[in-house]
Amino acid sequence: MKRLATIVGTALFLLQWSAPAGAHAELRDSDPSASARLDRSPGRVVVRFTEEVELSAGGIRVFSSSARRVERGRPYHPDGHRDEAAVALPELDPGAYVVTWRVLSEDSHPIRGAFTFQFDSDDDATTLAARLLQEGGGDPLVAALSGIARATLFASLLVLLGGVAFLMWVWPDGRSDPRARRVIGAAFAASAVATLAGVTLQGASAAGLPLSAAVKREVLAEVLSTRYGHAAAVRLAGLVVFGLLFASLVRRGDSRPSTRLRTALLGVSGLAVLGTVVAAGHAISGRWVAWAVAMDLVHLAAGAIWIGGLAVMATALLRSGASPQVPRLVARFSRVAITCVGLLLATGSVQALRQVESLEAATSTFYGRLLLIKVGAFVALVTLATRSRAWSKRNSGDRQEVGVQGDIAGDITTLRRSVALETAAAVVVLAVTALLVNAVPGRIAVAVPYSAELRAGTDLLIDLTVDPAKAGPLDIHLYTLTGAGLPASAEEVSAQLSLRDTIGPIDVPLSRAGPNHFAAYGFAVPIAGKWRLEVAVVTSGVVVQRATAVIPIR
Repeated sequence: MKRLATIVGTALFLLQWSAPAGAHAELRDSDPSASARLDRSPGRVVVRFTEEVELSAGGIRVFSSSARRVERGRPYHPDGHRDEAAVALPELDPGAYVVTWRVLSEDSHPIRGAFTFQFDSDDDATTLAARLLQEGGGDPLVAALSGIARATLFASLLVLLGGVAFLMWVWPDGRSDPRARRVIGAAFAASAVATLAGVTLQGASAAGLPLSAAVKREVLAEVLSTRYGHAAAVRLAGLVVFGLLFASLVRRGDSRPSTRLRTALLGVSGLAVLGTVVAAGHAISGRWVAWAVAMDLVHLAAGAIWIGGLAVMATALLRSGASPQVPRLVARFSRVAITCVGLLLATGSVQALRQVESLEAATSTFYGRLLLIKVGAFVALVTLATRSRAWSKRNSGDRQEVGVQGDIAGDITTLRRSVALETAAAVVVLAVTALLVNAVPGRIAVAVPYSAELRAGTDLLIDLTVDPAKAGPLDIHLYTLTGAGLPASAEEVSAQLSLRDTIGPIDVPLSRAGPNHFAAYGFAVPIAGKWRLEVAVVTSGVVVQRATAVIPIR
């Protein structure tokens, strides 16, 4: 048990270094559009996304320039379009308005944003939008606890399901071993507690609420009505069925048909539990969803059988004193592990192609770099596993005859060291896999916009956005602001791009898109690299203020 606690504890320690979960869906457009200037009051606000979303307790909110909420009723999916969210508005007074939105993407991660529009007014609400977006970022403690709950659930399910499979088909005698039972019991309890904790924290995370709001009845009810809540409820029911079936099989050691039927039901319930994890992950969004769900389920099952079996071997089998059986059991598990490796390689390759899609995304995004680390750890794990397989071959057959059992018992110490190293590599694979669940897929991250705030002179700020920040056609937006963040009028804004001493400077064809907004649409940046943008702003007469930025173009 101490070794199992060390495994899980190390994984959770590594997970503390994870980046915050990012948006897995993206804002496509809205009505009114961002920075729109309207001559009539809109009847509603509609926000459209790149994939289906669920409306969390955060929903869509509309604020006047005095930070007073003006929307009516609850947000809804207009005309049944689940990739759109809308909220009704009353007849608005002239002025500037801020729209903030916070919804759940298909893989159950919260996404949020804000934009402004003006109705029959030149007022500006940019500063208010920034403040509201910052305030709606959620409680960091909720985010940290949610990450720990997800990681604990992931690790404990693999140990539980894979450990039971090991005891059912590799080491049946281990069902009566106290250490093995404690491992399975601890993993079962951790899975149930992590599921309940996840449900409790999901509402506060989705709505950007503090931890104190997590247990409110209305917040929990909101969670239970979502895909995440449905998956959690099914998981708890599946865990109960799985636990009861395993307990009955431990008590019944015979091979009657009823026992074989229970064994089959045990496997089905285990797959159902894993399916609830897939239902709240990356597989259900993007392309090839049906194939991705099947591949993800096979991937998780193979990983559970290998890593869960390894955990039981390390914490129970090699410490049970069953020396004569160990070579035969290790050889049997090695054959199973080889099959699991093949399935992991095949399904992992398909999922990597789907979520990364390009070498650029693999090398330049957080998700891609995590995936490369996982590949490296996986290769190390396979390499170490071959040592255990070589041990089983060396100690099987003739060496099990009378008179050499002492040699086998001595060699088990060597095997323990090998399995310990193998387990450490498995911890790294588990930790990185859990990070990947929370990371923005490379195919999305590679096309995210670049934003920065530039300072020109003593009292002029320039908000810069380059969308997308990758080679090819892109849009460049520049907003001129005072030092306090209010709109600052500019007579003229010009900009040039250059790539070290090789390309440029190239004039950026900016045009006025608003009182303090200048933009270039479809501007072509030929190659990736760190491009230098030089901006010149004419504020009055001949007064020119300048600013520069280095933009990483992928």
